[in-house]
Amino acid sequence: LKGWYDDESSLDNKYPGEYKSFKDIVQTLGHQGRVIDIMSLDCEGCEWRVYKDLFNTPITITQMLVHTYGFRSRISNDFFYTLQSNGYVNFHKEPSYFSKGGEMNYSFLKL
Repeated sequence: LKGWYDDESSLDNKYPGEYKSFKDIVQTLGHQGRVIDIMSLDCEGCEWRVYKDLFNTPITITQMLVHTYGFRSRISNDFFYTLQSNGYVNFHKEPSYFSKGGEMNYSFLKL
């Protein structure tokens, strides 16, 4: 997940260690060319930076559950456009009831 957070120095302090890209994780696990039926993305705000990387990886994700943190209009618009351009539709949306607003849960299905 290195490079996916807005403030990498705070990431290094909060979660010290070695980080891999999504593509590297897929390769390490030997999942290239596979179909992932359901994938959940809940990475404390990194979703706004990782979503494009999901489509540059040699896998197919059938259903994606995404927990978003905060609303960033320009990035949010591109996030939904990128998902739609890659064949995904949103079939469920609800606020995270444990947050104080600004967190949402989305469910997407690849058609």
